[in-house]
Amino acid sequence: MQLWVLGLVLGIVIHDAVAGSRTTPVLSDYELLGSFVAPKIALAVAYALLCRFTIRRLARSGGMRHLIRLDRATTLFRTGTLALYMMDLSLGSLLAVRTWLTGLLGIAAPPPDHLIVIDELLFLLPPLLLLMFSWWSYYPIERRLREASLIQRIDSGEPIHPIWTRGQYLLTQVRHQVALILVPLLFLIAWSELIDSGFVASMLPSAVWGAGGIDPRPSLQMAGAACIFLFAPVMIRHMWDTCPLPAGDLRHRLMQMCRHHRVGVRELLLWRTFGGVINAAVMGLVRPLRYILLTDALLEQLTRRQIEAVMAHELAHIRRHHTFWLLAVVATLGVILTTGWWVVLDWVDPSWAIAVMGVGRAWNPRVVDGMSLGLAIVSCLAAFGWVSRRFERQADTFAVQHLAQESNDAADAGNGVIFDGDSVSVMVSALQRVADLNHMPIGRRSWRHGSIAWRQRYLHGLIGLPATHLGVDRQVFWIKVLTSLGILATVAINQFSPS
Repeated sequence: MQLWVLGLVLGIVIHDAVAGSRTTPVLSDYELLGSFVAPKIALAVAYALLCRFTIRRLARSGGMRHLIRLDRATTLFRTGTLALYMMDLSLGSLLAVRTWLTGLLGIAAPPPDHLIVIDELLFLLPPLLLLMFSWWSYYPIERRLREASLIQRIDSGEPIHPIWTRGQYLLTQVRHQVALILVPLLFLIAWSELIDSGFVASMLPSAVWGAGGIDPRPSLQMAGAACIFLFAPVMIRHMWDTCPLPAGDLRHRLMQMCRHHRVGVRELLLWRTFGGVINAAVMGLVRPLRYILLTDALLEQLTRRQIEAVMAHELAHIRRHHTFWLLAVVATLGVILTTGWWVVLDWVDPSWAIAVMGVGRAWNPRVVDGMSLGLAIVSCLAAFGWVSRRFERQADTFAVQHLAQESNDAADAGNGVIFDGDSVSVMVSALQRVADLNHMPIGRRSWRHGSIAWRQRYLHGLIGLPATHLGVDRQVFWIKVLTSLGILATVAINQFSPS
């Protein structure tokens, strides 16, 4: 879902890079309205009918088969929504929105950045409403699954939660799946547009702005992005339904783990989800703004050792500085790949594209910029996913190391510790439990984390191996080396080739 939301925002970025000074849509007003509304209504109706069909089949034999089909259809629905959004951008719907806002606000033909995120937010509303409609349609299925699990939990004497209402379910999905990434990105867009509109320049002395002939905008944008990312955990903590983890044996043990692995956190948070989400997360680059979140269902449904395994996995992300290196990978690849694709497109003979794109006998510079940016984003996302999955694998390994260390009574993880079957089985069972309780097939692929089955197979392969000089640690080491070299290359590109 994070990738889907990111795609919405990146679509606007690429559109503005390519559209340039174009101010009129490709189609007329009525044609634009028809192409904007009709496909979305058809897609929403089709998905709602499929959800109704699935809920009727749940009570019969083979209901799980229909759930799997609906899961695939949900992926297609979101892909279709994103495709329609990109079509709207290519036909000029965003330009139409900006023209309408110009007339409404009485602004004389402003550049997009003068509207300060209002136009982007309004244009993002239709795909977000489609996404919310899909959750609204899926709710009866979610309720039926919760009712079935509720009966099982009552029979086994486990804690129970009231089943959330449709409104609570919808609000929870928006807060946890959309706001997590959309809100910081909107702040970033707003800051960039404030800089480009001249508002920031008006707030600074003229002697400071552009002193020495240096354009201060890139530095200001980077500084703003750093601040937004740094304080994002505080925003997310208050956007989500969280509270400090209550005092007790479990909190004491988890804080002991933090001290043992030399990880500083501001707070351990209980992430309240009506018992509907089995998950954990870590947020924040620096200790004063770092939180570890554990959902209520995870603490209730997993054993003590499984909770420790999940906690150790999250601590690994901090100890191995995974968040920093993921940001470094994205930043360096973004610059290098954009420059690289621009050079490649500059060498390519554009004659093949004359009929299709109308670019003439030479590439339009804005077309080159837009294509190179688009290709760089696709390449960067593919590389980011691969690196993220290796970091997840290293975090899983760290969790088993922690459990094996406890079993072997070693002074430090990695000193003579051997991966034993019991420690591996705890982590494998924790992953299995998370998949089962979230009604998630273990073979479902994940762009950032990999499938549960893929992670379990890897963990089974660790049994009997020493907890040092592991292949995944070597992989991550070379990722960091290559990223460091990429940072140097990025500095060189900016230093010697400013254009």
